[in-house]
Amino acid sequence: MAGYEVKGFHFRGILAALESEGLTAEVRDRLAPGEAAFMERPPLPGAWVEGRVMDAISEAVLALRGPQVLRRVHKLAVNRGAMTVLRPVVESVMRVLGVSPGTLLAQLNTLQGAAARGIEHRFEARGPAEGVLATSVVGNVPDSFFEGTAGSMEALCTLCGVTPLISAPEVTRTADRTTGRLQLSWRR
Repeated sequence: MAGYEVKGFHFRGILAALESEGLTAEVRDRLAPGEAAFMERPPLPGAWVEGRVMDAISEAVLALRGPQVLRRVHKLAVNRGAMTVLRPVVESVMRVLGVSPGTLLAQLNTLQGAAARGIEHRFEARGPAEGVLATSVVGNVPDSFFEGTAGSMEALCTLCGVTPLISAPEVTRTADRTTGRLQLSWRR
């Protein structure tokens, strides 16, 4: 695998979020023809989508509207895409282990296993309502990937009924991976 991949249901969530934000045409216009084709003919929900397509969309949103809108697009995408498929699993974990972002963040690799590959998460709690999430991705991905991750984590916190505060990502690169660290805290 050359880079990370996500399932089509997450990609379709991104498309729905772009539509609700009124960004579909502007984003499509900024993409290369091969990437724009994914927007015209979205893959089936169970198909794998190359990360480069997601990165191109995130870069376009970032250039057009900035990091806050990019985060909002990813938060909406989780709620309209991935969560429609993963909600039963997430709610089961919450019933067994408790309704805390820290609990879910500690299980993030398991929860996303059916939705993405080439992405690893490690959450280190720093207290009962804070911690650091390190997300490591195969390949060289743009910083916008981690702004999108922050938006996805906002969706997770909202599901837990808390208000999140999430830092800008701190990004590092090696020859074969890119890692972004997010400082997270939340309150009821």
